[in-house]
Amino acid sequence: MAIQKAHTSKQGITSSSAYHRIERADCRKDRTTLAIVHIYNSASDKDRSSLDSFDFEFTMDVTNSGANPINQAYEYLKTQDGIGGIDYTTGTTDV
Repeated sequence: MAIQKAHTSKQGITSSSAYHRIERADCRKDRTTLAIVHIYNSASDKDRSSLDSFDFEFTMDVTNSGANPINQAYEYLKTQDGIGGIDYTTGTTDV
């Protein structure tokens, strides 16, 4: 699971099909979750060094109907404009 979205790295590398993958989601006792995102040039580069990375926090749904933390992190990320300096509200494709 990942998001495909155009991205220009902090170093100026541009990718029209960058692969944005949540590497980890750490749940805390207070229901906040810290998610770590790595951005790769493409899906085929996901085993190489990332172009960029950032983290963000969100409040996880801990009820029985709540999806797993990684899925919840992706759903939250796609509603955000500005996390990691990126607008995830448009131009994203689930891959």
